[in-house]
Amino acid sequence: MPKSTLASPPLCVLHEYDGSMQAEVCLGTPLWMYRPKKVTRENQTQQLLVIGSQLEAVSRRVQLLNVKGDSGQGTGVLQQESDLFKRLETVVGQHTESDMKTFITSDPLGQLYPRMLARLGVGPIPAVDKRTPFEAHIHHLARINQILVLALQLRTDIQCLDNHKYIAHQLALLYSNLANASPYLDSFRLEIERQFPVVKASSRSADGAPKLPREIRDWLHALISRLLQEIAELPDGLVAPLEPVLACL
Repeated sequence: MPKSTLASPPLCVLHEYDGSMQAEVCLGTPLWMYRPKKVTRENQTQQLLVIGSQLEAVSRRVQLLNVKGDSGQGTGVLQQESDLFKRLETVVGQHTESDMKTFITSDPLGQLYPRMLARLGVGPIPAVDKRTPFEAHIHHLARINQILVLALQLRTDIQCLDNHKYIAHQLALLYSNLANASPYLDSFRLEIERQFPVVKASSRSADGAPKLPREIRDWLHALISRLLQEIAELPDGLVAPLEPVLACL
């Protein structure tokens, strides 16, 4: 190998590792966790919400396993369900003289979890593909969160990137989420619909590095700023799907 090749500078130099950029992996962490050292009347509702939501998810998994006829994984899931019902019984028993089944069926909180109630022998089992009230609550929050993430990413990209090739694709994703989120956000969806052909045409360039015109960037920035402000104010139209859970707090 020629000596000059060995002495040539590297093609790239890696930055030093910054520990603050490490991403925490939480795949094994439960989505809902709330275990105070001592259960009081003040935090009992939060405890019941957490346990109920966990039971709703586990009960749905039991349904899926029954549909698939998969008994291999059923033992562990059923044990998890049993442990959660024991925790629920403990929390209920600390502040009421009613038994768990009577308390859950009489309290509005129980109506959020029809899968859990069905496992207690109360009411029909909801279809696997049907969202229960608490599942609808989580779905709505996830949709709003996705809109926020997409909007923030889009605002950053139109300001910082020199290549806007994928802006139309990102805007289409935002449009799709707005269409499925809430009728209250329809005005933003319709505004995107009117301007999308212009954005799509501007995102194409023969040299492979398109950049949106200033007026389109300004419009997008203003649209996203208004959207973020609207969500931050939590208008009634966005809060309404959350009311069944909020009413229990």
